[in-house]
Amino acid sequence: MTPMTSSLHRLARWMRPLLMLPLLAFATHGAHAQAYPNKPIRLLVPYAAGGGLDLIARAVGERLSRLLKQPVLVDNRTGANGVVATEAAAKSAADGYTLVLGVPATIVINPGIYKLSFDPMRDLQPVAQLAVAHFLVATAPDSGIESLGQLIALAKASPGKYSFASYGSGSAPHLAGQMLRTLTDIDLVHVPYKGSSAALPDVMTGRVSVIFDVVSNIQPHAAAGKLKVIAAASERVPPQFPKAPLTRSVVPGLSIEGWVGVFAPSATPAAIVNQLNASLKTVLADPELERRLTELGFEVTPTTAQRLQETLRHDHAMYAKAIQAAGLKVE
Repeated sequence: MTPMTSSLHRLARWMRPLLMLPLLAFATHGAHAQAYPNKPIRLLVPYAAGGGLDLIARAVGERLSRLLKQPVLVDNRTGANGVVATEAAAKSAADGYTLVLGVPATIVINPGIYKLSFDPMRDLQPVAQLAVAHFLVATAPDSGIESLGQLIALAKASPGKYSFASYGSGSAPHLAGQMLRTLTDIDLVHVPYKGSSAALPDVMTGRVSVIFDVVSNIQPHAAAGKLKVIAAASERVPPQFPKAPLTRSVVPGLSIEGWVGVFAPSATPAAIVNQLNASLKTVLADPELERRLTELGFEVTPTTAQRLQETLRHDHAMYAKAIQAAGLKVE
């Protein structure tokens, strides 16, 4: 071997590791950039197992798991009106493996009522809307109140005589009633309870004049003739009560909806959010799932993440005004 040949061989041996570096980098990147998802996804639910939101999470999670070929683990994190689960999600790694089910109370109402260590509007981003729970205005069959317009007229004629029930101060039904008071300038007394199940008996017996409540809570009592629906406080007529007039047709601006959405930490990559949105849209197209959610009192309403973000901004501003008008202080 000539001296020149020997030098070339030594150069080749020295250069070989350098030439391999791009290939090694590509292989390493490929190992880290495996297709999402490649491990189980955790879906946090702010409320207890067995409730309507938990059942939605499990029905959607089961189908999403089959579609993505990874387990979707429903994790019920109750406490502090949904703050526990929402905070856990907001402070999780933004990698698409921790999601949370969100509703108006946990995303847009709580920040105006509680002193939080995080901001759901800033620290979480919408992935997709799943469904809405339509709110109704109901009264006892023999209350003498046949319509929302009549309730307003009666309350104007007799200030302080008529009342509305809610799940408690700061709840969506409370703020809906407050909006009715503000928009119509009537003296309607607020009677708070610890949940719908505690409030409804007093409405059915006439101790309280009306209640704003979701379809799933009202429907069985209306079917039994114990409640009478006088309006739907939603953007669209609920399929379960197609003859209910909309509150906004009587009181412009009086409209709330109990949307249910999936949220991820705000820094989650757009590619993952888009993939999850498309996957959830596929899942929600299942007729059996739609039937199940309708039975639970919900209407399937898949949207883009951007559309849900617009809803959040609207509702956040709307509820902030109602919270201020109700005189609620941040705790």
